[in-house]
Amino acid sequence: MSNQSPLRFEPASVPAQLDGSSVPPWAAQPAPSEPKHGPGLQRFITALLRRKWWILGTGLVGAMLGYAGSHFVSPKYQVQSTLWVETSDKGSQQQGPIQQQELLQSAAWVNLLKSFVVLDSVVVEQHLYITTEDANRRAFAHFALENRFRTGKYRLEVAKSGGTFQLSADGTPIQSGRVGEPIGEKLGFDWVPSADVLSPGRSIDFEIVNPRDVSVRLAQELRTVMDASGHFLSLSLTGTSPVQASRTMNSVTKHFVNVAAQLKRAKLDELTGVLEHQVESTGKQLRDSELALQDFRIHTITLPTDQSTPVAPGLESTQSPVMQRFFDMKIEREQIDSDIRSIDRVLAEAKNSGLSLDELLMIPSVSQNAPALKAAIEARISKRGELRELLHRYTPEYPQAQKLSQEIATMEGTTIPHLAGELRAQLLDREQAIDAQINSASNELQQIPPRMIEEARLERQVGLAKQLHADLKGRLQDAQLAAASTIPDVRVLDPAVVPSKPLSDPRPVFILLGLLGGLGLSGVGVTVLDRLDPRVRYPDEVTSGLGLSILGVVPSVLQAPSSDVAREATLYATEAFREIRLNLLHAQGASGPMMLTISSPGSGDGKSFVTSNLALAFADQGHRTLVIDADVRRGALNRVLGGERKPGLTDYLSGQVTQGDVVQGTGFRNVCLIASGSRMQHGPELVGSKQMADLLEDLKSRFDVILVDSPPLGAGADAFALGIQTRNLLLVLRAGATDRSLASMKLAIADRLPIRVVGAVLNGAPTETTPYRAYTYMRGYEAVEEGSGDGQPMMLGGG
Repeated sequence: MSNQSPLRFEPASVPAQLDGSSVPPWAAQPAPSEPKHGPGLQRFITALLRRKWWILGTGLVGAMLGYAGSHFVSPKYQVQSTLWVETSDKGSQQQGPIQQQELLQSAAWVNLLKSFVVLDSVVVEQHLYITTEDANRRAFAHFALENRFRTGKYRLEVAKSGGTFQLSADGTPIQSGRVGEPIGEKLGFDWVPSADVLSPGRSIDFEIVNPRDVSVRLAQELRTVMDASGHFLSLSLTGTSPVQASRTMNSVTKHFVNVAAQLKRAKLDELTGVLEHQVESTGKQLRDSELALQDFRIHTITLPTDQSTPVAPGLESTQSPVMQRFFDMKIEREQIDSDIRSIDRVLAEAKNSGLSLDELLMIPSVSQNAPALKAAIEARISKRGELRELLHRYTPEYPQAQKLSQEIATMEGTTIPHLAGELRAQLLDREQAIDAQINSASNELQQIPPRMIEEARLERQVGLAKQLHADLKGRLQDAQLAAASTIPDVRVLDPAVVPSKPLSDPRPVFILLGLLGGLGLSGVGVTVLDRLDPRVRYPDEVTSGLGLSILGVVPSVLQAPSSDVAREATLYATEAFREIRLNLLHAQGASGPMMLTISSPGSGDGKSFVTSNLALAFADQGHRTLVIDADVRRGALNRVLGGERKPGLTDYLSGQVTQGDVVQGTGFRNVCLIASGSRMQHGPELVGSKQMADLLEDLKSRFDVILVDSPPLGAGADAFALGIQTRNLLLVLRAGATDRSLASMKLAIADRLPIRVVGAVLNGAPTETTPYRAYTYMRGYEAVEEGSGDGQPMMLGGG
């Protein structure tokens, strides 16, 4: 007997008395029903507990599989770095060849960081296009790719004797040679590994992928965050190798800073080149103007002058204020007319060959009297330099290049022509005003020699050319100084360091998922097996499935009477039989003796155990009890109750002995026995004969309770015949052993016969499990004999 808790029994509901008479209204009770919630969960828990070791084993196997799978994944490490970006004050407009402002806008810094000009260099430098084991990385320290190369998976094998190698791709040999020779030249590899790396018998598996594909993947893995002010750019990179991740991050920041410095220097060099060209052009114009003035004075030095006094013969003359004012207006008029023609010529040429900004900038009215136009031309030149530098690094589709191209096109096609047109209109207005002044003063100035006008014009051209040349030369010097002293706009504040702890380690998760998966799979398996289990395991399968009332639940009784566990189980079993007795007496009512056939669907369910102990329960209450062992096939109740098997029931029914010969006493008070008797081939026919009915009718006057132990229902028609004789049938079911289908089929046969199935007794129930705890008894209230030692009651059979 196992260590089981005592059980509580539900009272039976029987529609008729055990002697066949009707039951009083107060005695009829509805069949107990299971609660509408809870049994499903309880059943699941019980099934889990019943197979707990199998579940734990499956969970352990799942954990071991998860542990094995964790070797195929690696922990993730994260490295971080911080860059500082220099930005200029938007409110300050410093003078010079270029504005002191950042090279790019804040969003463009991220685009530059993830550009291929940066990442391709990192991939090549760190050999990220090579996939191999960490132990083989040293062999690729001096590996490089030619312009044309072949990607794929390769294996380099060194002979066991050393000295020779073989390179193969997908099992196909490609190259063989001696150690120290170049490897993979035909594949585009520049690789001569050292002899100490290629040890005898070594095998190196590696894969070469396109560096650009690696750059694309690196750009996706690289995380960037720019702060709101645009001064700090935070970078983070995640990888399975902490050392490789930190090296890659530091390589990215190094190449990023170098590219930013090169772009800034190239921009300044481009602007310096533009200024050098302008200085050269204005210097030539100045020399031409000075030569023209010198030649004019040489040719006119001997000519007389009117109303003038020579100050420096051959060089210049002192003129009257009227003449000086006339000459100034005339020269200004001619200069305005010349500027208008130059503007018209430049705008006309712009429609055919493009806008010539150098010619437009060298027009005096543009450089002196049109600051807005001059600023627009200089801004266009600056943006043109920026565009050229971007096109050296990127394609025309680059967003910043497209933006600059659009701005330059707008300035050349709209802004500069519009400003030039406004300047031309202003010059026309000025020309008309000067013409009016010249016409009014023409009578006074008709005597002025044309030579003086031409001399003044040439002198004015020389002055303007000197001023323009000096201005551009100063700006060139500033640009050259800025190019010589330029510093990068981005610097590394926090370089990446090798992390000591991983960011995430999926290996414990794999083990946990394996454990949970094993437990979940075993739980599903247990549930399926429990639903497919054909045996009776739960009380609701008796009440709801078979439609029987449970008169009592008998726990398993061990065969070790000295054990405390056996003593406790025996006490609980005794209480169970008392409750069964109470339910049967309640169904019996007050009239007539009780006749009851006790059977089970199959063998081994404990029907004889229940019969013998139920007889003791009735006898203990003073009822004269007769036990008839009607199992004429295998009956052995005589061994349990201490009697002789022969002569018995079959001997009496066959007419060989009298009734007094077969009714024998037992060692128990108020208990008599009719044993099964001699084994006869026609014994099953005898138990259903009229002699059996007459025997029961005669015994009713002598006994209060007649219990007939029949063969199992599955053994044949004996049990049904005896049930018809006694009109009442008590079914014994063993928890975890009785076949539900067999029981249901046999009960269907009983329903067609004049038999009352009064209920069922669950035998051998595991009272420590959840479904049967509702049938337990309170500890400490066992009925014992005071002063009789342990007070253990007697229990017949092993249950």
